[in-house]
Amino acid sequence: MTNIKTISKKNSTSNSQIIFSPILDQKDPNKITSTLNSLMPANYYGTADDDFIFGDYNKQNNMFGYDGNDYLIGGSLNDFILGDDGADHLYGYDGDDIVLGGWDNDYIYGGTGNDFVDGGDGEDNIEDDIGNDFINGGDGDDYIEDKGGDDYIYGGTGNDYITDYSGANKIFGGDGNDTVIGGDGNDIINGDGGNDYLIGSNGIDTLKGGDGDDVLYGNIIFFDTDPDNLEGGNGNDQIFAGSGDDMLDGGTGDDMLVGGGGYNTMFGGDGNDEFYSGLGNNNTIDGGNGIDTLVYNVSVKDYALHYLGGNKYYLPNILGEQDVVDNVEFAVFKEGKFKLTPGGFVPVPTFTSGLIESMASFDTGSMDTGLNMDVQDKNQNTNLVASVL
Repeated sequence: MTNIKTISKKNSTSNSQIIFSPILDQKDPNKITSTLNSLMPANYYGTADDDFIFGDYNKQNNMFGYDGNDYLIGGSLNDFILGDDGADHLYGYDGDDIVLGGWDNDYIYGGTGNDFVDGGDGEDNIEDDIGNDFINGGDGDDYIEDKGGDDYIYGGTGNDYITDYSGANKIFGGDGNDTVIGGDGNDIINGDGGNDYLIGSNGIDTLKGGDGDDVLYGNIIFFDTDPDNLEGGNGNDQIFAGSGDDMLDGGTGDDMLVGGGGYNTMFGGDGNDEFYSGLGNNNTIDGGNGIDTLVYNVSVKDYALHYLGGNKYYLPNILGEQDVVDNVEFAVFKEGKFKLTPGGFVPVPTFTSGLIESMASFDTGSMDTGLNMDVQDKNQNTNLVASVL
């Protein structure tokens, strides 16, 4: 092979070489030098002081902040930026960048492109723009804001706040009491450990509270009717359906499940759960294990109770809507608490200091209670006795 030129990089600590062929115009040395310089990355090293370093916009930059509170600003290509020690400000901008915060409380802006961002230790503020990114908050209470793309976001350890604007994202809060707000798109949001607050927003979202006493919302936008999947996991969770046909699963613990504007399917799981329904809802409810209760903010006269066998009941209301419930023991109406029985609603007495304080009752002028009651004066330390006929 002839006319092959070999050039060794003067600043290199290795024996690596750059080889080029006669395709380059050897009659113009300046053109050859310019071409080589554009291909080689630019390396920048900070000091122990507070550094302010601009990378070459048209090159791949390798930037190391070291000690001090540094500003490191990349360019349009695929940059590597390491803040290291200190409270740093790191900017990837365009390109598929790798940006690492290191230690202390850093601000990181990944920019456009498919970036890899790791906040490291400290309470970091991380923002990323359009692109399919991987973001890890690391240790500390981090703020993560993602503005677009199909991203993988992990909050890490600490009480993190994560918000997403759009895209089909996979978001994991990590350990700590996290707040995660999804955006437009079909998101998967996991609270992981801690008492988390999760909101799905637009799209067909899956929310999983994980361990801890979590609060889950299918969405907070009334006109979004996409069906969501909401799972509380372990702990005493509060789960709120959105406007679509959502699935709610309390998991283990004493959970509160609230139906929304659609036809919801609700599972209590293990524990003593409460299901909030009412006029305007059509729900299928399975209480699971434990002593479970339906809560209606209406009169008992607005509902009928039909026994379907086993532990299953059918509850139509005056609007023509209905709930179908299984493994649910009680229902609460404006008049009080009632037990679900094959014979209908049976009022449950309220006790105070071992005596019956009050008893939910029907309007006897319009409905037979099925009760034979002997009432005496409670102020004379006598009791109220009730028996079912």
